[in-house]
Amino acid sequence: MSHSQPLRRIHLADLDTAPAPDAGLTVYVEPGGGFVAAARAAGIETPPCSSPAEAMRLVTVATQMLEASERGAAMLDALIPGWASAVDAARLNMERLDGCPLTALFGSYRRGLQVLGVVGGGEAGAEALGFTVASATFERVHAHSAWLWTWLTQAWRSHVVERRVVQRFAA
Repeated sequence: MSHSQPLRRIHLADLDTAPAPDAGLTVYVEPGGGFVAAARAAGIETPPCSSPAEAMRLVTVATQMLEASERGAAMLDALIPGWASAVDAARLNMERLDGCPLTALFGSYRRGLQVLGVVGGGEAGAEALGFTVASATFERVHAHSAWLWTWLTQAWRSHVVERRVVQRFAA
């Protein structure tokens, strides 16, 4: 199915999600919009940085995290068609193991990593698929750790909602 215009804004409440405190959350799906545009569109304020070098590191890490989450979502697409319908986007919180899509799909984060073939549930392998932020990444942008979790959570919400919209209108 193709759209004449990219999807800009999707309200989770319109997708029959379970009631949650933030069910009215707006998730933006804007492929190719770039880091700053995506952050602003998602309502995530980019944090102040102390130097241009720090800002560049943050942009680089955030872009890598978005690309990694896209790889993780694509892997889920290949292994479990329709996986997004089993994940409540409003309840995602990538900072917590129980807030990860893997927990929703496989009952636990570690089990999900095993099913996906991430050897030993390793942090680097999980980060490569956008399911966590590794310690080494936090060291690169340590002042912005809370922001990174928010960014990764937003990325996964967008992946879930985008797939649910496509599934809904493809039927």
